Amino acid sequence: MKFILALIFVSIFACNFQSQDNLNSIRHEFYSNEENRIQNAYKLRDFYLDESPDSIYNIGRFLINEGIQKEQNSWLNFGKLIISSYYNKKGKTKISKENLQKCIHYYQRKRDFELLADAQNLMGVACMFESHNREAINWFLKSLQSAKNLEAENQSYMAHLNISEAFLRLENYYSAEKEAISFLQKVKKQKLNKGLRKGYYLLARIYFATERKKESFILLEKCLNLAYENGDKVGLSLAINNIAIAYVEDGNLEKAESYFVKALKLRMELNEPSFTCESYYNLGELNYLKENYDKAINYYSKSRDLAQKSHLIKENADAVKSIGECYEMKNDFKSAYLNFVDYNLLQEELMSQLKKDENRFEENYSKFKEKEFLLDQKKREDELQKRVNSANNLVLIMFALTVLILGFVLFSKISTKEINS
Repeated sequence: MKFILALIFVSIFACNFQSQDNLNSIRHEFYSNEENRIQNAYKLRDFYLDESPDSIYNIGRFLINEGIQKEQNSWLNFGKLIISSYYNKKGKTKISKENLQKCIHYYQRKRDFELLADAQNLMGVACMFESHNREAINWFLKSLQSAKNLEAENQSYMAHLNISEAFLRLENYYSAEKEAISFLQKVKKQKLNKGLRKGYYLLARIYFATERKKESFILLEKCLNLAYENGDKVGLSLAINNIAIAYVEDGNLEKAESYFVKALKLRMELNEPSFTCESYYNLGELNYLKENYDKAINYYSKSRDLAQKSHLIKENADAVKSIGECYEMKNDFKSAYLNFVDYNLLQEELMSQLKKDENRFEENYSKFKEKEFLLDQKKREDELQKRVNSANNLVLIMFALTVLILGFVLFSKISTKEINS
């Protein structure tokens, strides 16, 4: 079931709450103030990283285009760094790695260890998305090594969290726990609410995997309390949802249902269709497990209807398929067949949409590469022209020196003749 598998993957917590006015102010400053563009891009990335990949893409694309147009290498490379997060989430790890290799080379030359550590960490994340967990660990170790060049209170701490995730996937629970605790120690010193929630959630998963379920639930409740304290409704709904998932894994379906209902109410308040679809779907899955198929169909149908209204093809397809499975369990094979036919049609539509997205990815990336190539070509031409100018200047200087020397020699000879005469 979809929500049971969720425990396998990296936690997705929304970032620290900021008012919409404050966010709009940062966005305006980012686009209008060139002097502080990188600092504001940092802030926007922190806000959008978990909950809005498309916004991450737009910020990165803007920085890349502006960097190329105005020959600002700092903007260009930070744009690549930011957009790599988007490519990782979309499964475009080959593009992400290509961008990050260039960033790593640039930041090594600039000896910017903070952004070097950031790029190396993202390279590890790309490897994890490819399920190359051992290769990912090597990149995370490089990131931590680069961070040693920074002050003790630097914020290059994400590699600890990610290396813990990689060890967890390899079922090396001892190393996973050790790295998660190292991460938590750093974020506690800096009082980073978002980091604490991520660290507690990962450690809870490690405890759950090692049958320390009581300790796991304590940490999940800590995540919940931190979200309450921070006034973050998105993070709160995710924390509640994660507790529900843990109760499903623990076999306590009644408790799980009460938490799924709480998450649903919050998500309806937030008016975020994809989250609300997920909550309806989760309640459908739960009732499917309880063999309460009519109630499951009711929740799946709500998920389907909202997905249709919001043009969410994948969520729509998932719900329709599950409705068909429920009818199959009820021996209503005609209704099951009709839903499976709809599911196949939605799958075709989804594949068509994915193909369009794929073409858009390739087209946009080709444009970036072409613009960057032209910029590199212009830089080479400028450098060559500088060398030609330097060579020409050197010839002029040598000629002038030769004239001066010859003049001096001639003057000396004339002076000597005059003295002798």
